[in-house]
Amino acid sequence: MRKDRDAVKIELEKCACNEISRFVAFFEKTGIRVATICGLGVLTILVIWCALAPTPDMKALAWIPKPLARWADSEPTFRNFPAFAALALVAGLAVRVLVGILSIRLVAAVAIVTSVFGVLLELVQLVLPRRHFDPEDIVWTITGAVAGALLAWIVGKFPARTNATDLQDARFLGIRINAVPIAEAVRQAERGGLILAPSGPGLCDLTRDVAYREALRHATLNLPDSGLAILLARFFGLGRLPRTSGLGFLEELLKQHSKTPGRRSLWVMPSSSAAELNGHWLTNAGLPDSQRDHYVAPIYPKQGPVEDNALLAVIQERQPAFVFICTGSGSQEKLGHWLRQRIDSGVAICCIGAAIGFLSGDQVRIPRWADRACLGWLIRCASDPGRFLPRYFKALRLVWLVIKYRDQAPPLRSRG
Repeated sequence: MRKDRDAVKIELEKCACNEISRFVAFFEKTGIRVATICGLGVLTILVIWCALAPTPDMKALAWIPKPLARWADSEPTFRNFPAFAALALVAGLAVRVLVGILSIRLVAAVAIVTSVFGVLLELVQLVLPRRHFDPEDIVWTITGAVAGALLAWIVGKFPARTNATDLQDARFLGIRINAVPIAEAVRQAERGGLILAPSGPGLCDLTRDVAYREALRHATLNLPDSGLAILLARFFGLGRLPRTSGLGFLEELLKQHSKTPGRRSLWVMPSSSAAELNGHWLTNAGLPDSQRDHYVAPIYPKQGPVEDNALLAVIQERQPAFVFICTGSGSQEKLGHWLRQRIDSGVAICCIGAAIGFLSGDQVRIPRWADRACLGWLIRCASDPGRFLPRYFKALRLVWLVIKYRDQAPPLRSRG
């Protein structure tokens, strides 16, 4: 009798768990749908507002960040491209969430509807006193709508979550990008080695910089930091990667590092002001001066090998457990590779670029949700369009490289 009561109790608990699981799944799915629709609605309203405002000068719209407004006013026609690309991207993802699929026909429909919407807004400007019709605006509007719809189709082909058992290193343009979650990346870093987080724009230099290519080829870990690289690897069957950003890796590693006061770190900073600001943040984050040193780097060359004998002497003298190189993509990987060949293998050389600046405020702050959603590039572009838009447009070249070479190393070419 007691066994029967226990069996009934277990069954009831299972039913309750199943009901809770179904409720959570329903709530999560409904929340995603509502958030997607709201996002699309807000973005549509903003586009209409910008298109039909009494003046074409974006700086007159107080809600637009000043750097973005300055860039938009300097590019009066091209600014239609990112605006309608974003609109088509969100519209495509909304279709994917609501319908469950995003076929080529639906992609074409999204592109057409977004293009027609943009053309109608342009025609309405004919009757507005201070606005005028420009055929070039229509060209960039349609181009942006098509690009955004195609990007939505690419993103929609991949599941929202990747099981740990499905992870697979990616052989990508002749280098290996490691399928390591953040916790595993930190564990490996604590054992030493060269840890890199190659960016999308940086990966384009695999065809032009042999020193950069060699650094990535001989790294202990190449973290899957680039959202574009992750998408391309999955799309072309080159590997199934998690998103392990340099920012997330740094945050987790600092938590572990602050718990081991006997291990020192050396921070290679791009300038004295960055060293001061980042050092103040590290102290507040629980990493006091007694556990770290800093070194202000000279200006390293953009092309060719990067060497720094003065830094090597500092490392050999102070024997840090971690060396964090924060000088930016391109030079830091090559410097890390050069150091790796000359110091003890137990030292972890972590090339984290601007990640510390995102936390300290030396760079524009990137919220955790934006980092997880691979939207850090968008926030950086909005903060300084003139600097970052050309850089991230350069990353689109990566698509062509992967289409052409897949897992093979592309031939080296001169920059001229």
